[in-house]
Amino acid sequence: MIDGIEKGLISVVPFIDVDFTSAVFPFPTFTMGQTNYRIYIIDIETGERCVWFLGTT
Repeated sequence: MIDGIEKGLISVVPFIDVDFTSAVFPFPTFTMGQTNYRIYIIDIETGERCVWFLGTT
């Protein structure tokens, strides 16, 4: 809450994943762009600050 007004924060974080591979098949490796979508929250019961990562398909 800022100045008595509830606020929320959502972020979009793009990055490059280098040498991405599978645990089952370690070859080949890939380089690809990825994006994390995050919501920053405060637990209403504990007051703990948390980050919630949204899943995408």
